[in-house]
Amino acid sequence: MNIWCQNGNCVSTMSPAPDDLFVVTTLFGKRVFVQPIADYEAALTVAQAFANYVQHPRPIVVKLLCLTHNEMTDAMGVDPATLFEGQTPEHEAEWRHAVVTACKTALVKSPLVAVRADAMQLLMNMGDMTR
Repeated sequence: MNIWCQNGNCVSTMSPAPDDLFVVTTLFGKRVFVQPIADYEAALTVAQAFANYVQHPRPIVVKLLCLTHNEMTDAMGVDPATLFEGQTPEHEAEWRHAVVTACKTALVKSPLVAVRADAMQLLMNMGDMTR
């Protein structure tokens, strides 16, 4: 879907698919924001406001890309199997806290059943929650 602005700028996006976990906003082919898919509508609102506001010699396109976990790790050049190798216990604790916080936020705020189910499963796998 393309959303055209009066100034000639455009926001280009596709609605999230059931397996999408992230929304990535790009401008001039560069990542600007990476957000959880639960923030898709907010990301779309910001992209539209930006595209409506910016005046550029040539029209710009703000793209919102909805990505699955695998697509995101591929796009970022990350190998999940080696992501935490060499981490200090303090860094591992920080990452764990960040993941737990993100999952708990998704449980409370996400309107998507699949996202809440994935967050609950991850928390259970981490031993942070029991059924």
